[in-house]
Amino acid sequence: PGLLAVLLAGERRVFWPAVLGWGLIATFFTVWGLVVAGAYTRGVVGMITAVEAAGVGWLIWRKWGEVNFSLGRREWWLVFLVVALSARRIAAAIFYPFWVGDVWASWNRWAVMWTRIGGFSGNDFTYPQVLPAAWSYIYTLAGNVMSGEYYAHAMTALFTVAVIWILARWPERISRASIFIFTGYLLFNQSSFLAADVGSGLADLPVTFFAVLSIYFLQAYWRGGGAGDLRRAMVAAAGAALTKQAGLFWWPAVIVLAVVGARGVEWKERMRRIWWDGKWAMALSAGMVLLWYGVQNVTQAATFGQIVDALSGKGITERLAAAVYITAQSWGIYLNIHTQPILAVVGMMAVAGGVVGFGFIYALIKSRFYRWLVLFFATPNLLVWALIYSYDVRNSFIAIVPMLFVAAEGWGRWVEER
Repeated sequence: PGLLAVLLAGERRVFWPAVLGWGLIATFFTVWGLVVAGAYTRGVVGMITAVEAAGVGWLIWRKWGEVNFSLGRREWWLVFLVVALSARRIAAAIFYPFWVGDVWASWNRWAVMWTRIGGFSGNDFTYPQVLPAAWSYIYTLAGNVMSGEYYAHAMTALFTVAVIWILARWPERISRASIFIFTGYLLFNQSSFLAADVGSGLADLPVTFFAVLSIYFLQAYWRGGGAGDLRRAMVAAAGAALTKQAGLFWWPAVIVLAVVGARGVEWKERMRRIWWDGKWAMALSAGMVLLWYGVQNVTQAATFGQIVDALSGKGITERLAAAVYITAQSWGIYLNIHTQPILAVVGMMAVAGGVVGFGFIYALIKSRFYRWLVLFFATPNLLVWALIYSYDVRNSFIAIVPMLFVAAEGWGRWVEER
């Protein structure tokens, strides 16, 4: 369905990460609509899949030569690098069912419930359901969970590839060296957060994928793009909100960034431009979010008590120190304050922080877009994470990955200007 959406929209070049995003969103609302209609059965799902496949085949045949399906040289090399460095984890995702505790106990359990009860479960669906709905679609089409789970698990490896792929097609020019260093380090070092999450099945990288996809189109809008870029950014932001609650923090940030980035010097002119370009995009995006949250209310409060308990008894200084410590470890820097000299620990963290910090600050100096992005979204999210959620770095993915993109671009600009 994602490729069908891109071809129907008249795109001249297929952007494959967007195909993944639109396909997941379309599948979620297909499942949602079939459940509401009481028609979520294998026969109906099979018919819809056949119609989609026929539609894609007909459009490819009709538009062959008009649409560019190929990858650029940089994209080929980057995909090859991601697959080569993540081969073990990708293979584990393909040949094994889900094994991460939160996945088989929650996310995949919800997918099984979608398939078996064919309806909503208000007591159990306490998180947004883009991933479980997509997996349940596979299970329903396959006719069982056991074989379908291998396909569902394999699909989760695509998110790492897609996030890096977006970097390769970033609207701003980034040097090839900075892209490959960024990718090579984070994936070669198997203890880094990005490598560890390949094929995990958790929702943190998927929600980050939707946020980064939204930033991609939003940045294109800032650079003089039209209403279509803003519409895509808002739809991707809705996808983030429908994947995990953290996406709800990104959704209003997109609106703010769109307003401050709209063409025009005066605020009145900007507001007129954003209204002209974005009124239908924002209405569509808000409607998408409300179709889920209007049925299943925001239920983060159901798990908030457990999160607070995980950090109970710790002061603000301890919480911030824990956030820095776990971030450094998740970069693949082995730290153990009980066995390593404190100077070695501080030194390794200083070097890592200096490398990232230089690129980050240089990008902020050069780019107004990134200054607003960091001010309205990344910084508030990371502060909330450091004070409440820092028991696990994956809770910061949605903010930390875009900030690493900013740092990569800072280094890219610095190299190109030398």
